[in-house]
Amino acid sequence: MKKFSQNTVRYYRDFGEFITEIGSHYRGRRALSWFTRKKEEQSRTYDELIRDVEGLRESLCARKLAGKHIALVGENCYYWLVTYLACTLCGAAAVCIDPEQPDEVIRAMLLQADVSAVFASTGCSGVCGPVLEKRPEMMGIFSLNSQTEQEEMAVGRLCREGSRLLEQCGGKTGFPVELDPEAPAAIVFTSGTTGESKPVMLSQRALLNNASESNCYVDGGIKAFSALPFCHAYGMTCAVLATFARGAELCFNGNLKTAIRDMRLSGAYSMLAVPLMGEALHSQVWLEAERRGEAEKLRGLLKKMKFR
Repeated sequence: MKKFSQNTVRYYRDFGEFITEIGSHYRGRRALSWFTRKKEEQSRTYDELIRDVEGLRESLCARKLAGKHIALVGENCYYWLVTYLACTLCGAAAVCIDPEQPDEVIRAMLLQADVSAVFASTGCSGVCGPVLEKRPEMMGIFSLNSQTEQEEMAVGRLCREGSRLLEQCGGKTGFPVELDPEAPAAIVFTSGTTGESKPVMLSQRALLNNASESNCYVDGGIKAFSALPFCHAYGMTCAVLATFARGAELCFNGNLKTAIRDMRLSGAYSMLAVPLMGEALHSQVWLEAERRGEAEKLRGLLKKMKFR
């Protein structure tokens, strides 16, 4: 059996250890970037990311949501990631729900997962609303998109509120939580291709071990691009957590219609994708070569490189 050289990787006990380490080791580096509809680049450093995560964690604890099930329903966005990490940091389980599911399926998943709060994008908030009638004990639906101080349920406001609480305590949390590495950090649902979607619990240690293992044999470089949904285990583990674990930058996409555009704009060293995306890129390369009348030249080049 052929042996492959392994990269040196660090393994983590829980998300508390993970967040603390990437925050201290990669201070000042860019952690995330994305493009608006107008092709404007937005970014956050590791310092800014950790500040928002710790602030939101404090707000969640203040609302007695530590250790609860908290749902995330929405497209890829910065505050989706902040909320996921804040959940893991306070011992809560992030319930990751694919926004592409039918409305009734999303509501059934929320009820099945016994969620205490929902963080949803603007387009998904209305879908989740009826669940409040069946579970009046739920705290409510928070907005993943809104950031204004006027909106009480906006994640951006909760981050700033939590940061103020930390300042009042001299930078130390007022809600210490002992994290259990075997406790669920996330609850994801199976694809449902062979039957009804089922919830699967993923522990803190398991998620972080998988992220570290994915860095063992592959060097993703200093910047990676991904259009994979954060709500899927592969997208979160190999695209997000693995990139953070090596202190690299992740450029993510939240709209498949602009995925190819954003990939080009990112100038990334590597890309994380599923086979369908690879096939789409392959088709587009050949269509462009045909359009330019350079298909034969490309075939000749691939033949010289012994690619087929």
